[in-house]
Amino acid sequence: MQCNICPMECNSDKVSDFGFCNAPNFLKVNTSLLHFGEEPALSGTQGSGTIFFSHCNMQCCYCQNYKISNLGAGGRITEDEFIRMALELQEKKANNINLVSPTPYTLILLPILEKLKKSGLNIPIIWNSNSYEKVETLKLLEGLIDIYLPDFRYWNDEVAFTYSKIKNYRFNAQEAIKEMIRQTGNLKTDEDEIAIFGTLIRLLILPTNKNEVDHIIRWLFETFGNKIYISLMSQYYPAHKAYLFKELKTGVSKAEYDSIVNDMLKLGFENGFIQEPATTPEWTPNFDV
Repeated sequence: MQCNICPMECNSDKVSDFGFCNAPNFLKVNTSLLHFGEEPALSGTQGSGTIFFSHCNMQCCYCQNYKISNLGAGGRITEDEFIRMALELQEKKANNINLVSPTPYTLILLPILEKLKKSGLNIPIIWNSNSYEKVETLKLLEGLIDIYLPDFRYWNDEVAFTYSKIKNYRFNAQEAIKEMIRQTGNLKTDEDEIAIFGTLIRLLILPTNKNEVDHIIRWLFETFGNKIYISLMSQYYPAHKAYLFKELKTGVSKAEYDSIVNDMLKLGFENGFIQEPATTPEWTPNFDV
């Protein structure tokens, strides 16, 4: 089967040609663990049951997990091993199963997720992706994914190509997020304020706002209104090959971050999460601070 599941449309066979993402035709995972650094609605006090897939369909020059995403660190696992991995995270009281960068493995995961749902999993499954998705692929996931966690990374396609080597990013991200919200709606939480269903959109600010997050939030407001959930991330730092770009060699200043927060507040967004700028920032659970 030729792989065209993401907008790169490599048409690779995943045997002799692994395509842009270099992912193979079997599940490859780096690690699984309880992650306590996600948004409060995801990690809570019990942690998010995170499974990191190897490889990625974007090649971000500043990726903080580049050994996993770009270099493909990880190993092959079987369907049964994946199911056991997820159920073990549930046994450890994880709030959810958080699939990080799963897009290259979508077709492999479809029957596995169906089986997992029938194997005793009773916590939400999160699709944690970079929004570089095809709508027709996402439609295959309807009913299997409880929470979408897309990262809308760029407004300008030239910037997206310069930093992540991908084409036509904005259109594909916009259409993907529309489909995610169509399937699940806005984020919903339980009585303990832990997410159980819906979509939470992440926005990572780059230095000097090179990815034009202000334009992204205005589009989100104009398209979905002020009640959608947004996570505004300040945790950028120059990693991997960021040193190749002068403008990416610094972190995000408090002034740069506060400017975007103010834009969100002026538009009237009511739901989401913000951070204090730092390498490992603390989350604030809403915008009313």
